[in-house]
Amino acid sequence: MVQELRNRELLDSTLLVIVADHGESLGEHGESTHGALIYEGTQHIPWIFAMPDGRWAGTEVHERVSQVDFLPTILALYGLEPPTICSGANLLPCLDGAPLPERAIYIESEYCSLNYGWAPLASVLRGKWKLISAPTPELYDLDADPQEENNLAAQHPDAVDSLL
Repeated sequence: MVQELRNRELLDSTLLVIVADHGESLGEHGESTHGALIYEGTQHIPWIFAMPDGRWAGTEVHERVSQVDFLPTILALYGLEPPTICSGANLLPCLDGAPLPERAIYIESEYCSLNYGWAPLASVLRGKWKLISAPTPELYDLDADPQEENNLAAQHPDAVDSLL
């Protein structure tokens, strides 16, 4: 695709956005695919911008963001306002090093509920915390435990309550 844009002399005026729809668990938490569980292995995805003018080349953003942020960010690149029904955030300030205001990010999966009769899964991320609402709630400090190995729900019921 890039070569074709180059051949047509369009590459220098094209914004390239590369994004995955999901990650792959690769056996983490006993899941070898990507549809059953909502741990970071399946939820953390790449999002790559290649600006025509090279702006922000090599910049990495370490804020937790969501796919709902794509539209407001792309529109902002062109000076356009997102529709009022848009719930995402403009991430351009992050590219310049500004932190995003703390906010909740929602994740859900009903794959196993619809296909196997298991409980549906939902998750809320806010700050360092990730709560997975399941028959047994799971709470993780993603800063200290990015692999989600230590369920802290019993030790931090206040954090669980604040994310419900």
